[in-house]
Amino acid sequence: MRLAESKVHSTPVFHGELAAFRKKLLEELGSFPTSLGADDSHTATRIALMGYRSIAVDNAWCIEAVPREGYHKWRIRRAQHLVQHFTAVIRDIPRTPRRLRWILLAETHLHLFNPWILVAATILLVYQAVKGSTIALGLILLGLLLLAFKPYRTWIATQLYLVIAAIRNLWTKDIAWKKQVKS
Repeated sequence: MRLAESKVHSTPVFHGELAAFRKKLLEELGSFPTSLGADDSHTATRIALMGYRSIAVDNAWCIEAVPREGYHKWRIRRAQHLVQHFTAVIRDIPRTPRRLRWILLAETHLHLFNPWILVAATILLVYQAVKGSTIALGLILLGLLLLAFKPYRTWIATQLYLVIAAIRNLWTKDIAWKKQVKS
């Protein structure tokens, strides 16, 4: 997805380990933001909004280490940072170049709204199943069966991480954290 976004214009999501920034552009921005956690993604997006591009290159390979302990907390913290990033970017979308605007709209939807659509649909299906709807019950069973399919299970987990992250952002931004041992 990052490669496709880069080919259209710019990608608004980065992993800090794979990012390189022009010093001149960082100085123009006043360095990385300290008020939100996704400083790499937000800085890359701000640079793209300045008329430059933020791209993922297709010939870079990386294996990302994940924490041995606290994996779910780590995923939630990273999701919190992306929720903060896209919440901050919303106000810039109307004056964004057209090709980048569509990318920001799609990513904002995927990170801020789509998880809540899943929650609302699940609640509605459960409610309808309790009321006796066989279609709703069938859809719930289908969803449960699809959990055996790893891409679906991963998508569901990601949506849940984003929901939890959005709720956690109401009381803590988790901007500073202790470095975790990764394997």
